[in-house]
Amino acid sequence: METTCFHDCRPGDACLGIGANTAIFTLINAVLLKPLPVKNPNELVLFTDSASEGIMSGGEVTGEWELFSYASYRHFLENNSSFEELSAVRSGHDRLSVQKAGGDGEEAAMRVSGHLVSGNFFAVLGVSALHGRVLTNEDDSPGAQPAAVLSYNYWKQHWNGDPQVVGKNLIINGTSFTVVGVMPPEFFGERVRKPPEFWLPLSFQPQIQFRDSFLTDQNIYWLNMLGTLKPGISIEQAQASADLQLRQFMTQQAGAQLTDERRKAIESSFVRLASGARGISGLRNFYSKALKMLMGIVALVLLIACANIGNLLLSRGAARQSEFALRQALGASRFRLIRLLLTESLLLALIGGVCGILLAQWAVSILVAFVAPTAPLDVRPDLTVLGFTAGISLAAGLLFGIAPAIRATGTELTAALKEKSIHRKRGRLPVSLGSGLVVAQVALSLVLLVGAGLFARSLMNLQAVDLGFNRDNVLLFSVDLRLAGYKPSELSHAYRQLYDRLSALPNVRAATFATYSPLSGIARSSNVTVSGRTPNPGEDTVVSDILVGPNYPETLWLPVLAGRSISLQDTAASHPASPSSIRPLRNTSFPTRTPLAGASPLTTGPNRDTRKSWGSWEM
Repeated sequence: METTCFHDCRPGDACLGIGANTAIFTLINAVLLKPLPVKNPNELVLFTDSASEGIMSGGEVTGEWELFSYASYRHFLENNSSFEELSAVRSGHDRLSVQKAGGDGEEAAMRVSGHLVSGNFFAVLGVSALHGRVLTNEDDSPGAQPAAVLSYNYWKQHWNGDPQVVGKNLIINGTSFTVVGVMPPEFFGERVRKPPEFWLPLSFQPQIQFRDSFLTDQNIYWLNMLGTLKPGISIEQAQASADLQLRQFMTQQAGAQLTDERRKAIESSFVRLASGARGISGLRNFYSKALKMLMGIVALVLLIACANIGNLLLSRGAARQSEFALRQALGASRFRLIRLLLTESLLLALIGGVCGILLAQWAVSILVAFVAPTAPLDVRPDLTVLGFTAGISLAAGLLFGIAPAIRATGTELTAALKEKSIHRKRGRLPVSLGSGLVVAQVALSLVLLVGAGLFARSLMNLQAVDLGFNRDNVLLFSVDLRLAGYKPSELSHAYRQLYDRLSALPNVRAATFATYSPLSGIARSSNVTVSGRTPNPGEDTVVSDILVGPNYPETLWLPVLAGRSISLQDTAASHPASPSSIRPLRNTSFPTRTPLAGASPLTTGPNRDTRKSWGSWEM
């Protein structure tokens, strides 16, 4: 009697199909589904889940509020009726210069990032420190001693995991902070991104950013908010309450200047509450569609693999028809034979599933290292991934096993023995089913092949896109002289000296400054008004702009179609180079109060944020 074997059923096909599906689902789970590693993540509520970050100043906010002033945060906090706790965080990270206190001054300062948070931030998330303690409301109160919390990676890399770091003083942006705690390794904050090295209280914003206090300026919007709902309060109820509180705050802020137009703008203003279970994730916004598309592609790969294995099982079943007929003659029922063949198919799928998990872990680690090497994505197989793999393994086993099992056990004993006695060719496939599977394989493979060709062609076209500037022989680096101890009054002279020295270097054709580099992902916009012209109601007067130094077009080989480029003569004291009045509205870099010699001067109006250049520049 013949016995079954798996060597000619190619379990590698099942491994490839299941492994590809497991790999992509692991990424989907890590990017789209996994909650924040905090206590009760499903209770968290965000006042926006937008991944954008920055500072907005100099204008009245209407419509949807994504950024909040400190005054608006205090209003929500004092009139709260829906949240157990309500926390605020700086929308973005800050650059920090860190040195050990009490050193000899020869140790180089370390450049790291920090995140300004309210004192109850860690209480809202429900996380505790690995060593020491977290920040509290007392640390975020006026006159409090400067306190800081370290991230786990910074503590391990730069303090060798020494728990005695708690209680030590560090000089952060010129201010002595006491380390009060170290966070656990899995904690990265409310944003799914590389965690900052430090968490610092909001009340120390002036010392960290070298700027006037945002805590007393109602026209600077720089905070995100998050909280936990009270028992019995739904997110819809909290949404209605938050909208009401926002409009009450805007009405109070308008005061005696509450015109009919302003009242209409207030009525149209709102916040958009969102579940904070998965935090704020730029990866989720950028890659969700791509991952879902990849999931569909690898599903087709699994179908092709199932069709291939199904064809092989049909061939194997045809070769065993006489065996099955004899088994039936000895008393075995057809259902029992089908169950036997399905058991063999499921065992084959199980082997493919186990190998697929191993293949998926290897593939996922490569994909994450290539796409998001610094993101804190947990791609270890959890119960969700294992359950998905078990499910598709079971489905694949049934998919490629059920038809061959039914076909192989449907032959009568007399026909099977007669076929064996006349030595007909063994392993002949049933024409209709086998041909159909072959046609399905070819059709699905053709779809994938055409899609892969179009994708490759698109990548080649992207490589040849004209970016509008010459990328060859351009060196880029960023500087922030404030972190080196320069006072605001010294920045203009220091940047001019740096520019002169760079321009004088041999083989340097041109050098310039800019608030951000091309294609950096950073943007800045301003509200432009033309002298003597009143904008029409609803007219969009917001434009994208960039503050640059001299020779900016020459450095990037940009053509100047009319007029001239910004030069060293265009200083804060010279005649404005632009005929329009530009009022900064949204900034994603960090302004200082001292204009940079050689930077583009902006004509000013009454707005307080005008005629400011930037403390950190890219060259």
